[in-house]
Amino acid sequence: MIDVVVIPEMTEAETPRPCASIRLFLPLTRKTVNTAVNVTFATIKNFDFYKADIIIAHRLSLDCSDHIDKVLNFCRSRAIKFVYDIDDDFLELGPDHVEFEKLHALKPLVLRMLRSADQIWVSTEILAARYHCQFPGKVITIPNTLDDRIWSSPVARTQEGANTDFLYMGTPTHRPDFMSIIFPAFSRLEREFKNTVNLTLIGVVDEIGLRVPYHIIKVPSAMTQSYPAFVSWLQSIGPFDIGLAPLLDTYFNRAKSNMKQLEYAALGLPTIAADLPPYRAPGFVGRGVVLAEPTADGFYNAMREMVYDGARRHQLRHEARRLASELLGSDDNPRVQIIRDLLGKA
Repeated sequence: MIDVVVIPEMTEAETPRPCASIRLFLPLTRKTVNTAVNVTFATIKNFDFYKADIIIAHRLSLDCSDHIDKVLNFCRSRAIKFVYDIDDDFLELGPDHVEFEKLHALKPLVLRMLRSADQIWVSTEILAARYHCQFPGKVITIPNTLDDRIWSSPVARTQEGANTDFLYMGTPTHRPDFMSIIFPAFSRLEREFKNTVNLTLIGVVDEIGLRVPYHIIKVPSAMTQSYPAFVSWLQSIGPFDIGLAPLLDTYFNRAKSNMKQLEYAALGLPTIAADLPPYRAPGFVGRGVVLAEPTADGFYNAMREMVYDGARRHQLRHEARRLASELLGSDDNPRVQIIRDLLGKA
């Protein structure tokens, strides 16, 4: 059996970060994988205790030169393949990004891992095209998807609410998207429709100011350390009508994935998303999603249309549930064959 050691990005509680769960932990712990591949999750402190044919590092799980040296020397001395999984273009991070200073300082480490990898796993075709030019022959696209072990199939709303409830969830890195697009768009919408429209934020901003037209649901601290726990909690709140997925039109954002569309679909929600490459992915366009110009005016117009058009909202909700059901009912996981091909094993 092939032995794979994974070094994922970890939280302070030493659990996989959400991206690590989506990209590595969940897909590599499926039964279809474990019958063919022996997968061990490790840290930089103990990865070399295990037998390995392949070592997979993730994003910034190797966050200093010494850690990279340790892993690469271990791989070279034992003819172990080194795979690097990344789902954001850290090489093209702009100064407008919330974490620019921190991540820009780590750019040489990312570049070194990309150069040293025997194979690079990315989440989108845009990111693959960029990296193909710099690292030809190494890049494999493995899209993000939903996992039926943590997501339940969405159920139809039994009754339409009197109000229209919008949901926007994300990390604090999405604060510029919120402040530039959603905040002015919803403020205008709320002035027009008063108390018949609501906006709930999860994770985007920490504190709520006085007289703002939205409210915040804080994630319980126990749920912040585990993506499966967060998903379980998320499915217990609501109900909501429409999910929002704004993105400012930046070079960095154009390489992102459509994971928000998938998560909203798993909640049974249609998505209003920025009309940018992440939400134009083949097979997902029109699947419970409305594309809006990535501006405050663009989102205001799309949100206003959804408030007025209940029939359209109902149709989009049905399309979103169908998309989620298809993804949750699929066991398509290309990683085993990709691993075998990398090692030259049929």
